[in-house]
Amino acid sequence: MNHFSQILAVFLLTSYLVAQITVDSTVFKGVVSTQDYDGIDENNLVLIDALFYETFYENETNKPYSGKAFRTYQGGEIKFKGSYKDGKLNGKVSTWYQNGQKESEGIYTDWINDGLFTTWSPNGQES
Repeated sequence: MNHFSQILAVFLLTSYLVAQITVDSTVFKGVVSTQDYDGIDENNLVLIDALFYETFYENETNKPYSGKAFRTYQGGEIKFKGSYKDGKLNGKVSTWYQNGQKESEGIYTDWINDGLFTTWSPNGQES
């Protein structure tokens, strides 16, 4: 899988999880999670320049977000865990299917896969 395909895969995997997402131009806002996970609910971040190399900003600020983030399915199951640095995906990124099976895992630097990127099918087989 080339870098562009990997970036597109992570973007698509993490962009459709909440049914109640509202779109206003290039600002995406999601449902606030009541789960207590380590990090900020990614739905509370603002997405700007949403082609493929997004920059996430802290809600209602112009400050790019740095820190851990997560996303959940509507039922509360974890969908995505990762870290941002200066608004860009950096570090270990993991995604899960709604059944709890791990979907993908990789290391990123400024939205670019930086090493091994592993994916699994919904039944747990490495693909």
